[in-house]
Amino acid sequence: MTQVSNVWVAEAADLHVARQITSDNFAMLRIAETPAGMFLVTGDNGKLWSIPADGSNHTLFAAARGAPVLCGPFVLFLEDTGTMILMRANADGSHPTPLVNNGDIVDATCSPDGKLVFYASLTRPQKIRRITVEGGAPVDVTTAPGDGIMCRFGISPDGKHIAYVYRTLTDNPASGWRVDVIPADGGPTEKTIKVPAGIWALCWAPDGRGVQFLFTLNGVTNVWEQRFEGGPPKQLSRFTSGQMFDFNWSPAHASRRNQE
Repeated sequence: MTQVSNVWVAEAADLHVARQITSDNFAMLRIAETPAGMFLVTGDNGKLWSIPADGSNHTLFAAARGAPVLCGPFVLFLEDTGTMILMRANADGSHPTPLVNNGDIVDATCSPDGKLVFYASLTRPQKIRRITVEGGAPVDVTTAPGDGIMCRFGISPDGKHIAYVYRTLTDNPASGWRVDVIPADGGPTEKTIKVPAGIWALCWAPDGRGVQFLFTLNGVTNVWEQRFEGGPPKQLSRFTSGQMFDFNWSPAHASRRNQE
């Protein structure tokens, strides 16, 4: 069976209307947009590709695993050399440099100011650790409760908090999915909210007042949002067929919301 996926874009003010910009015959699983308007996508073949805003072609960026992460002037990605290494490269893919090379890493993200890198350990109980984007010794931020971190985690737009998804150890796994919000410097959990089982691609809402994620309902994936003040999750996009593998806000939109 051949898996094919494509990149779609939508205006922030109306996620109900999206347009397809690529038509390549290969699978794209994770995505990020650079400040220059290029898309970085991870294929199922373990390679990281660069795609222009018009989707006209794709060029090899790096051998990678997991999601590309923008971090100031750098791009972060995982490289599999028999063990997972967190790499940092310039925006054009040049000068790749190992940041974490002990193999105990499964996912990473970056502070909004591009100075700190946070990553999740693979070894259980899973920990979230941080280092500077220049490297150095890691510092433990928190240990995930329950059955571990279930998908990517996010940093708040002001850089002060982390939100991550975990599953509690219950007899009913479908009822045990939670999001904890903790200080980015470490410390006790400040907020816990319940989310639907099976969500993925967690990120903060650009206004900082909730988290957003992908969730598949009746075989169709859409972007959903759970506000911190409570209430049921709200569906933001309106796809009526197909599945989504990842989503991200453009850097320009996130920057505007941070300044409001």
